[in-house]
Amino acid sequence: MHSRKIAGFLAGIMTLATAASFPGAAVSAETAPESYNMGVSIDLSAETKSISPYIYGINDAGYLDKVTATAVRQGGNRYSGYNWENNYSNAGADWKNSSDTYLTNGYSAAEAKTPGACALHLSADAEKNGVGYKMATIQMAGYVSADADGEITAAEAAPSARWKQVKAAKGSELSLEPDTTDDYVYMDEYVNYLVNKLGDSTTKTGINGYNLDNEPGLWSSTHKLMHPDHTTYAEMVEKSTEYASAIKAVDPNAEVFGLALFGVYAYYNLADAPDKDSSYDWFLSYYLDKMKDAEQTAGKRLIDAIDVHYYSEAKGDNRVTENSATTDNDIAARVQAPRSLYEQGYKEKSWLTDSLPQLMPILPAVQASIDQYYPGTKLALTEYNFGGGNHVSGAIAEADALGAFASQGVYLATLWPLSSSIDYQLSAIDLYTNYDGEGSSFGDTLVKASTDDIALAQAYASINAGSDAEVKVVLSNKDMNKAEKATISVTGGSSDYKSAVVYAITEDHSDIRIIDVQNGLSGNTVTVELPPLSVAQIVLSDKTSDKEITVVPEVKEKSVTYQISELEESQNGFPKIPVEDMSKLKRIVLTCTHSTNAGSSYYGGGGGLCFNKVLDEEGVSHWASKSFSYDNATTEMTVEMDGKFTIVNADEEQETINGVSEDTFIELQDWWKYSEKDSKGADVSVTYDTVTLYYDAEDDVEPSTGESTYLAGDANEDGDVNMADAVAIMRSQADPDDFALTADGKKNADVVGNDGVTNEDALAIQKYEAGIITVLPVPAE
Repeated sequence: MHSRKIAGFLAGIMTLATAASFPGAAVSAETAPESYNMGVSIDLSAETKSISPYIYGINDAGYLDKVTATAVRQGGNRYSGYNWENNYSNAGADWKNSSDTYLTNGYSAAEAKTPGACALHLSADAEKNGVGYKMATIQMAGYVSADADGEITAAEAAPSARWKQVKAAKGSELSLEPDTTDDYVYMDEYVNYLVNKLGDSTTKTGINGYNLDNEPGLWSSTHKLMHPDHTTYAEMVEKSTEYASAIKAVDPNAEVFGLALFGVYAYYNLADAPDKDSSYDWFLSYYLDKMKDAEQTAGKRLIDAIDVHYYSEAKGDNRVTENSATTDNDIAARVQAPRSLYEQGYKEKSWLTDSLPQLMPILPAVQASIDQYYPGTKLALTEYNFGGGNHVSGAIAEADALGAFASQGVYLATLWPLSSSIDYQLSAIDLYTNYDGEGSSFGDTLVKASTDDIALAQAYASINAGSDAEVKVVLSNKDMNKAEKATISVTGGSSDYKSAVVYAITEDHSDIRIIDVQNGLSGNTVTVELPPLSVAQIVLSDKTSDKEITVVPEVKEKSVTYQISELEESQNGFPKIPVEDMSKLKRIVLTCTHSTNAGSSYYGGGGGLCFNKVLDEEGVSHWASKSFSYDNATTEMTVEMDGKFTIVNADEEQETINGVSEDTFIELQDWWKYSEKDSKGADVSVTYDTVTLYYDAEDDVEPSTGESTYLAGDANEDGDVNMADAVAIMRSQADPDDFALTADGKKNADVVGNDGVTNEDALAIQKYEAGIITVLPVPAE
């Protein structure tokens, strides 16, 4: 096979990039942005509202270790066809109606074969990350996956051997070892199983709430092979009553969330249901009224909360939730879009404003139906998004939405990620739940706050019940060009505020950073400045603050770019991406050009970066990979070198491991494609154009003087502690003859304090490098 030699590497472009310091340091008059004045009024004597702790949630999509969330929901289209007995699920129209093991990818073989593994995993992950409220999904569309044999054809539509029928109640003794040989899957047996394994809904590990399936107004399109007919008003009431009764019979204190409707058109008439009842203003009123009747018949409340999904329909040049919505008009529309949740008279640019203006703003409209037809029902949004996950406008919109949830009395809300890059949205949640990185949060009681111009700045303020010693204000600056000089005045309280600390998310960086600290306040008034397009948590305290403005160290980063077409090929015929120093490699960015020759309106594909030698925590070597994907709107893919790799284990199943690569090159492989016209993407072509590798570019270490020095973790004795030391330890354990540590290296390496140097020391150094632990050696317990 023809191969391209090292000359091709000379096409690589090497650059050194230095990140600018974060705003907060002095800015010269020549570069300071133009500013505007904004008055912000906080009245502590006005009416207050308790804030539900569960509005700062997220859906279970792998982000719990990256954000301080208070609730997590396990749901989505996949869970409509989930079979808890065998953990198989069906993708429906999202992916070829495939029944497979997608939901347990990355689980161990034993875990994946355990009944209810997804809910058990949810509970463990929530406990590990301090998430208090856990929600699972109850299947009630009619059928779930019987096997994991892939694509289901129209000829195999339910009922067939490819499906199991779902029933609310078994009607006989409930077993902790479900019968996988019969034709049925029982939901009361599922709840009973979880109660026995995790505890009931009142316990720390138990499932607290259950969604009654997912987006039923779309079943006939998303899951037409198991529910081909349009969902009806009557069906929703009948099934909600039956399945909620089955849940409550097993776990009476568990909360049941009804509907999980996909959007406003579903709230309105269940997406044009054939039996819509025009005597009600919209479907929500009908449902609430009928569920109130169901309570009277059952003698107990069956539905605790009404659950709706809300993906903003607002448009700039594009709909704000689309990944392509990046223009100035899109950004301007996104930062205003949450106003449709709560502001009377606000009119966004969308089909909702044109077609259903009587339903806007949406949260007061839903609450009005609750108050009229079924008082006491809670309001939840288990899926919502305003887009911009990787842009500061997404943080501004998310912060506004969370404030709106507090002001409108929402009980629970869980963000649904729309892309893999949502750092700004996660930081907006942390702005309420952990703004200082030490667990400090927005208060539990909302107080009255207002600004001079809500189109430029929105404010939400809080205290903790019983004390106004601290007032916390979430304040935005929606202007793209001007800084905001906000004068905050607090009245009606008993405290004399002495300090103000401003924790901000800005356009420069998604991290929350302190940009201002003021002591010596007087008159309970303070003026702070927010950069263009930013959102902040401003903490006013009756005590002097010892906080300091965040000083961001200069970060040097080296990047190397290669043209894919000029790389040498492996013996398998795939491009070999050369790596200079795997221990300092932070991320890899691929660019590609793609097209369809059949005119598919949507298409995509993906592949893998493949490694021949990855050492796991035990020092065992594996072939491993890190996957990536693209779609018709994506031309750039980023793969983080985060120490996590996918392997195929002894049971021939995929598993995620922590590891260290010892490779000198990475193989780029193209794996799969799909399109509107062809499930295997035969009409799609892709060309990988460039690959850029980003490395830490730390200053060179001073030459050794030859004197013995102790530096905990410095196994390779280069005067620094980083991933290279973990590699050195793992090499010494795998091959002590060729990679033995020196006496001083062993002394430095033994950071766990166990019996000599082991791979536990390598793992501790990896955790130190990642910031999971902050001290070496690891303190004894």
